Amino acid sequence: MAVLSTQFSKAQIEISTSETITENFNSIGGEGNAALPANWKVSKSTSVRAVDSYGNAVSVTDRRGGVSLATNAGNGIYNFGAGDAETATDRAIGFLSSTSETKSGNLYSHFKNTGTQDILSISLTYSVKKFRHGSNPNGFAIQAYCSVDGVNWVSMGAAFNTSFSPDADNSGFSNAVNIPVTLVSSGFNLPSRVLPNEEFYLAWSYSVISTSTTSNAQALSIDNVSLTANAVLPVTTTNFTAKPINKSILLNWQTLSEQENKHFEIERSADGELFASVATIAGAGNSNEVKNYAYTDYSPLAGVNYYRLLQQDFNGTTTIVKTVAVNPQLNVNQLSVFVGANGVNVTLNAEKADKANIELYDFNGRKLAEQPVSIQAGINQAVIHADLIPGLYFVKVLSGTEVSAVKFAR
Repeated sequence: MAVLSTQFSKAQIEISTSETITENFNSIGGEGNAALPANWKVSKSTSVRAVDSYGNAVSVTDRRGGVSLATNAGNGIYNFGAGDAETATDRAIGFLSSTSETKSGNLYSHFKNTGTQDILSISLTYSVKKFRHGSNPNGFAIQAYCSVDGVNWVSMGAAFNTSFSPDADNSGFSNAVNIPVTLVSSGFNLPSRVLPNEEFYLAWSYSVISTSTTSNAQALSIDNVSLTANAVLPVTTTNFTAKPINKSILLNWQTLSEQENKHFEIERSADGELFASVATIAGAGNSNEVKNYAYTDYSPLAGVNYYRLLQQDFNGTTTIVKTVAVNPQLNVNQLSVFVGANGVNVTLNAEKADKANIELYDFNGRKLAEQPVSIQAGINQAVIHADLIPGLYFVKVLSGTEVSAVKFAR
């Protein structure tokens, strides 16, 4: 597979099936009015959740920013650096709203199919980096869009939506290590097939999640874009979950689409490192409809169980979809954890009503957050809002003298 950079000057970014285009924006330097790479553009709007036309966008940022972004930082299109605003070499393109300006911000790219095969889908990976907290109660998000004309945009759906819950204040981050990074990676069917010599566009749109109030905004950015054009769409899998039921574990997942999907394999581990296969579930082959899958492990391991879902194509290609952790052995609280866009999601299955405290720790034992909860008999859910960097973490549930804990990876 060829990997190409966008650092060349042509009317569009040239791409063909099986080629991968990458862009990390590091070439733009540290200027406030930085020129974007060829065929990348930006725009801002005084309307919320508005994606403009590619033709009306510009190719220069408004400002630069970095760590310790001020609470009174100006709105606009930012050239962000992961460190000092001017000298940091790791750059990203982002946005910051104010009360009345930059209520939406958009990053665009423009592609042309220069191959001999039709492009039916893309595999897209990118990072969303948060450079400042924001106390706006509605939170902010970046949603990806696709277009075949650069004017009419189609949302790429929940798989390409990165949202952030509101923060306690509008402070920046003290150093680059603390900047939250969310990796987005999935496949997408283009609105229509792109024939040879035809074009398509992508857009990343920043705005408040709901309402039209954009003050006290979070500063978000896009970085490390990688796009591969496909003749077929790989399997798009979502919502892999593990739920304790009595002494067993119920696993559920679904696919939004499938191409050449031979089967899924479920692996289990006691430590999250060494996995062994416990089941193989046949795939649907080819499908453009939502398919739901389930498997029950009637003999889970003692303590925490880690389950890993793998998907294999008919050509033998295997992809690791996701790993989840769950503990079926807790007497009072059956506990599972996963990290979502809104924070650390905790699910408890309690035998009786009680009051408890949920605590979040890093791998070094440092308490990061805690939240008191009133537990009801049955299934309970809670969200701990925390900015986590990649690593290992623990969630503890304390109720009286009982302590339940589960380890998970960000």
